[in-house]
Amino acid sequence: MGENNTDAKVDKTETTPDATTDTKNDVKDVDAADKTSETPTTPSEISPKTVAEVASRLRFFFSNANLRIDKFLRREVTENNADGFVPIETLLRFNTIKIYSTEPQALVRAIEETESLKPILKLNEDKTGIARIEPFTHDMMRDNVGVTLRVSNIPVEGAAGSEVYTVKREEVEEAFKEFGYVAMVRMLYNYQQGERGGRGTRTAIGRAFVEMETTAEMQLAAAELCPPQKSETKVTKETEAETKKEETEVKEEQPKRTLTMGGAEVRVKTMQQWLDQREVKRIARFGDRGDSRNSRGGRGGRGQRDTRGGEKRDFKGQEKRAREAAEKEAAAQLEFKLEWKKGCVISVKGLPDGCDREKILGTVQDVVGKDVRVRADYSRGQKDGAIRFEQPNDKIVELAAKLCDGSAMVGGVKVESATIIQGEDEEKYYSEYIAFRTKQIRTNAEEKNQRKRPRRR
Repeated sequence: MGENNTDAKVDKTETTPDATTDTKNDVKDVDAADKTSETPTTPSEISPKTVAEVASRLRFFFSNANLRIDKFLRREVTENNADGFVPIETLLRFNTIKIYSTEPQALVRAIEETESLKPILKLNEDKTGIARIEPFTHDMMRDNVGVTLRVSNIPVEGAAGSEVYTVKREEVEEAFKEFGYVAMVRMLYNYQQGERGGRGTRTAIGRAFVEMETTAEMQLAAAELCPPQKSETKVTKETEAETKKEETEVKEEQPKRTLTMGGAEVRVKTMQQWLDQREVKRIARFGDRGDSRNSRGGRGGRGQRDTRGGEKRDFKGQEKRAREAAEKEAAAQLEFKLEWKKGCVISVKGLPDGCDREKILGTVQDVVGKDVRVRADYSRGQKDGAIRFEQPNDKIVELAAKLCDGSAMVGGVKVESATIIQGEDEEKYYSEYIAFRTKQIRTNAEEKNQRKRPRRR
């Protein structure tokens, strides 16, 4: 959500300036300062401080605030992995985790030993993946208003057009920690595009959004730092055909206390207060329907405001909301169908480090050939997986036997066991797989619908 014509950006070390940047950039890029700040640890060097730093990063990455803007990790949590368990091997590629440790045990200890993470995150059975306890859903994509505060009058310095903040993001975060966990701080800037594709510039505008983890934490901060808002609107009806709305005044009382940053007293509002005040100002300027073009002249005649445009917009808004509700309902009805055959799945345990689907399928094809249709159900970083054939065939038993005796290896390593699943285990496998694929196609359908919807400017 922008601020007037300001492009709100995330000013955090793990992302680029674009607020829509996802965690891929955290995996690929790292600042020079990050490269030299700490040396990755060995297992014997995993200290309590390292565990605490890793825990802090995990809490941020899996937070609602980050998942709303982080396309890569959001897909890992909602689509790519069964039950949302992101492989620890994937998380260890994040730059702001690996500067503290490259050992899986550091992440395991962070989950097991950090009290603040126990209600939030969990490990899978073999401790190779991490998931949220409360699943992230698409409804949470729009929940930021209820947990966000707007801070203004943050001091800046520098020549006009090249101002920079004199207060660091960490200082803003620290100021709000007494009220709860600060999920994200977004320092706001105006961006100027460079000429002929050249590097652009950004200018600090003295404002930021502070997103708390919960509504209760935001309300606690708002009760202390935000002024109660009173809006007064006086309306007088002059004729049956015309209603005149006099200037709307917004009166603000003083907050219980104020915050000082960089020697300046900052102002704090809830995001909802800020949005409401913007709407009040818009109505005061243009009326409660439409814009200034309908205030005089136009189709309604001089001195009369034509409300037909507003009515049409209201009708279109109702149509849009109904269409979006229908699209959401249609996505929720989608189901993955699979007519499965018995005796077609091999459960494989003890897969080697660095394993992937391609290595598993390469081993399978060496035994059964390339003409047999088969799928490897596996997520990178996990120790166990499954090999699923579309149709029963004699090669399935042969493959399981060769994997067990080591005559067929995955990535040059013998697996611990390979068993053709049967009975209740087989039914459970297919039930979980169908549920996972159903969730995946519903998520894809919802995201496709969102991409089709026009963005408000």
